[in-house]
This record gives sequence, structure tokens and C-alpha cells, in this order.
Amino acid sequence: MAIHQDVGDGWVLEQGLERTEAKQLIEHVSDELLALAVIERMVLLRQLLGDDVADLLLDLLARHLVERLKVDEIEKALVKLDL
Repeated sequence: MAIHQDVGDGWVLEQGLERTEAKQLIEHVSDELLALAVIERMVLLRQLLGDDVADLLLDLLARHLVERLKVDEIEKALVKLDL
């Protein structure tokens, strides 16, 4: 019965492939975590900006209403002076 010397080398080659797969898995998981962090920051930024835009719109609406009331009061006073 002949013994092949390549049997031992095959085991070493298999271990090398397993290490490579593990390294690739770690790199893949790291890439996925980085992508997730970027997406989370984008969502947070959108929420913050969305709140700011909503606040700005409400502020502009309130200012418009106040200015409109001021103009109405001035116009009423002018009308009374004309009478």
C-alpha cells in the first residue's frame, strides 16, 4: 500500500482556505457594520433636518399670521380716521 505525501499538504491547504474564508467573513461583517452605521447616521440627519424644516415652516406661518393681524389693525385704524 502506497502512502501519498500530498495528504499532509492537503490538510495544510484546507486550513489555509478556512483561514481565508474566516478573514473574508470578518471583512464582510466589518463592511456591513460600516454600511449600517452610515445608514443610521443618514436616518438621524434626516430626522433632525425634518424637525428643523417643520419648525421653520411653523415659525414662518406664525410670523405671517402676526404680520397679517398687524396690517389688519393698521387698516382698521386708517378706516376710522377716514370716517
